[in-house]
Amino acid sequence: MNKSMEHYYIHWPFCKNKCHYCDFVALEKHEEFVKEYHGALMKEMESFFKKNDQKKIPVKTVFFGGGTPSLYPLSLLEENIDQLFRYLDRSTLQEMTLEVNPEGVTHEMLKAWKKLGFTRLSVGVQVLDDKVLKNLNRLQTAQDVFKLFDKIFDYGFDVSADLIIGLPGISKKEWWKTVHTVLQWPINHISIYFLTVHENTPLAHRIHKKELSAASDDEMVDLYQKTISLLERHGLKQYEISNFSTPSKESIHNMAYWQRKSYKGFGIGAASFYDEQRHVNQKNLTSYVRQWEEGIVVEKGRSAPSIEVLTESQKRLERYMLGLRQTKGMSIKELMYQVDDPNKQRDINYDLSWLQEEGFLVVDHDRVRLTPRGMVYENEIVTKLY
Repeated sequence: MNKSMEHYYIHWPFCKNKCHYCDFVALEKHEEFVKEYHGALMKEMESFFKKNDQKKIPVKTVFFGGGTPSLYPLSLLEENIDQLFRYLDRSTLQEMTLEVNPEGVTHEMLKAWKKLGFTRLSVGVQVLDDKVLKNLNRLQTAQDVFKLFDKIFDYGFDVSADLIIGLPGISKKEWWKTVHTVLQWPINHISIYFLTVHENTPLAHRIHKKELSAASDDEMVDLYQKTISLLERHGLKQYEISNFSTPSKESIHNMAYWQRKSYKGFGIGAASFYDEQRHVNQKNLTSYVRQWEEGIVVEKGRSAPSIEVLTESQKRLERYMLGLRQTKGMSIKELMYQVDDPNKQRDINYDLSWLQEEGFLVVDHDRVRLTPRGMVYENEIVTKLY
């Protein structure tokens, strides 16, 4: 086992409804598989931790994502966490996050999550326009968000709100209403995601049929830049393309991803990264359950786990992608690491000068960082530099 493994992700794939824009491993109306999946998840975790030769493993972060992990039945969630901390050293834990959908969260659930050791709740607000939410197949309403925020802060959680910019049907007026309304509560972290229209999702089909239209890049850039200014005026400083926090309330778990630290994921579709290898669990629910409940491993096909050993070229691309996502950027030394060809070095320096002149990035002494405008086009900038 990798000795520097301090970050753990647990995937709970079940949802009441799957959002029309969602491209994650999320399953709706599979309630009959909940106990079976939980059992398989427990066995996967036990199999991994039993390889460890330490009495207790130091841990910094645990993150329950999905799907909708706030639907994880409390008795089963308690079993999961009890097993987790039979192997992990809770005294070193800095952050434990649960993703939460606003609808149906009760005081009893909040009390239970606090007792189980969750320190941080990440709430999927997205937008506060009920018509837009319904159009996207989300069950929540704006009132569900208000009711949750009226009670969530009584329990001492750090609270993050997820918002999506560029959703079909939302006006600028409704966007600003959403942001201003969310800022009325003492939230210490906000994530602003650009809408990505993934192929083979209901949203993509509806846009293709012209039933809905996505916002233009120019519209999203304008809203994004103005939203950054508004959040920073309210004490939420940007530290990554999509993430803003009050001082010392950054997501430690997500920072581990961006800094290429080792992490382990459990559950269907969960990714892990260690020893410069990327592991992705199988995405088929039935095969995953059979593997861990019955010991049947699928060797071929889409159900099999995948392992990717990163080449030096892939590592460099990943360093660019993850380093430039962060507002602190990356050093020139990191940017030029293992770029031995003098012609390529010259090309990178030329591109840096051009991108700075065009307002996409700033070269500040020995560091390169993207401007707010540059962050919108990070993928294109990375491709150009790479």
